[in-house]
Amino acid sequence: MLLYSVPSADEPAYRDELAALGVRVLLLAPSEPATLPEGWTYVGSGHVTEHLVQSSVGDAASRHAYVSGPPRLVHEVRRVLRRSGVRHVTSDAFAGY
Repeated sequence: MLLYSVPSADEPAYRDELAALGVRVLLLAPSEPATLPEGWTYVGSGHVTEHLVQSSVGDAASRHAYVSGPPRLVHEVRRVLRRSGVRHVTSDAFAGY
């Protein structure tokens, strides 16, 4: 399962590759896209929150989370995941792209 936060719902990076893998994707974007690949669900806009994690990933506490993105985002999402009960978090922060 991938909780995928993107700045625009128009062209999420790796959309076709993720769809081909059959991964369940929970998409967080400013607006709901007109169409989504099979197995993708639009879960709203805004930031990753405890409520979003707990309501979208019912077994979040038993999962190992991977967070990748700019340092500030990674720090914020790690904190939210910890407060949501996730104990295993691996992160990859990068500046620019």
